[in-house]
Amino acid sequence: MPSAGRCLTPGSARTDGARRSTLSRRTLMALAGGATALAACDTVATVRDAARGPFVAVTPTPDVHRVRVAFPRMEYYNLLRTRVLAAAKKIPADRGLQIDMVPIGMAVGTPEEQVADLPPPMPVVGTTYARRAPTYDVDLIVADPFTLPALATAGVLYDLNTLLETQRWYDPADFLTDSLRSGYVNGKLQALPLEVAVEVLWRRDPHFAAADVKVPGHGWTWDQFLDATKALRERGPHPRGQNWGVAVNAATPSLWSLAWQQGATVVSPDGGRVDLTEGGTQRAATFLADLVQASKVAPPPTQDLPGEDAHPIPRGFLIEWRRGRRGIPTGAALGGDFVGGPFTSRPERDASVTALPVTGDPRVLAMPLIMLAIPRNTPDLRRSLRALQALFEAASETMLSPRRQTLDLLRGVELALKPDEGEVLLASLRRAAYLPGGFPLLALPALHTGFILPVLSGTVSPLRAAQDARLGIETAIRAARTA
Repeated sequence: MPSAGRCLTPGSARTDGARRSTLSRRTLMALAGGATALAACDTVATVRDAARGPFVAVTPTPDVHRVRVAFPRMEYYNLLRTRVLAAAKKIPADRGLQIDMVPIGMAVGTPEEQVADLPPPMPVVGTTYARRAPTYDVDLIVADPFTLPALATAGVLYDLNTLLETQRWYDPADFLTDSLRSGYVNGKLQALPLEVAVEVLWRRDPHFAAADVKVPGHGWTWDQFLDATKALRERGPHPRGQNWGVAVNAATPSLWSLAWQQGATVVSPDGGRVDLTEGGTQRAATFLADLVQASKVAPPPTQDLPGEDAHPIPRGFLIEWRRGRRGIPTGAALGGDFVGGPFTSRPERDASVTALPVTGDPRVLAMPLIMLAIPRNTPDLRRSLRALQALFEAASETMLSPRRQTLDLLRGVELALKPDEGEVLLASLRRAAYLPGGFPLLALPALHTGFILPVLSGTVSPLRAAQDARLGIETAIRAARTA
């Protein structure tokens, strides 16, 4: 008699090998015939033995949780949406997370304007986003230096310091230099910088070759920069009247980088006050003016600021993202710019990324293009934290993320850069400095038009320009903070 829990067909006295063959056939029959094939062998042990066969091994599929990430429905933010989705594709499947981007309607004004989805005036974009984002059922919110102050002031975001102190994956020391400074508003960490852009110089290599000027490395100084621009001006490939060592405009090479390197603070820690009279700032402004006025290695700036309808980030940093125009004007060998995220396009085929010179404190301006925050009304705080972790871990593979992990993975980052350009970005990330999260970008045009451009044009001294521009900058900061 067969033992309990066994079911043998006639001929059960055959060898174990034959028995295994019979059971394999019976397993196949079970797969093909379901209950009919199992009817003669319906014990638990038989079903368990059949499940051990090679034809029924199934890898469990994890539950997939949808993570909804809010972003403003405006042209500029479509670039950021694409970047977040690119990072989301790198999230391992076993995390069980699906990232869905949720556009937040921003149109204001008459019902007709709202139906047409016309963008609102830029001064009210931040407050509109802060008012509408909490009405959507989302797990994360995309922010940037423009929208973050309004979101924080409206009280719609969690203080991440409180939430993240229990998260093993989060360590403030993993974030390079003072990048977390960009996420602090009113003493609270309201957002984490996911992707940044770093100030660099683009250079035209044929100009350097024609002038027999050594291509600069990571550690060159502003004095060496000045010597190089003079040689490029004198011996460049174009006639002297059309040949320039460097192009200087209202944004780059930036007053911020030079002033910080000279020990100036420029902006208060809370972002609410700008002081242009510090010695370091005055020396930086004088140096930039001398490039145009005294050394004459740079042409007088002729580039107008973008209109007030332009987003404050491309406007404030003169990034012409709509037309893809970048960096170096015709006839110049060097031009300042920012590299990272959607603004990494090469201005010319013969252009290469060069590190910004450093004299003194090794700091260069960086800006967080994409930040992530958690709304206070998130439907599932655990899911929000899981998604935040997953996106930050994935970002180092696709973005210029301000984390130490990026330093190891930068060569794999999809930035389409040459190997030596990757080294430049590594050096720049290691010394990047950030504006405080509470600084309103809407004040940058007042800084440009009231201070930088008059200094570059030589119409007034840097000290007089600082005094003249103070009221306009303070007014712009107050207006942005009370919008």
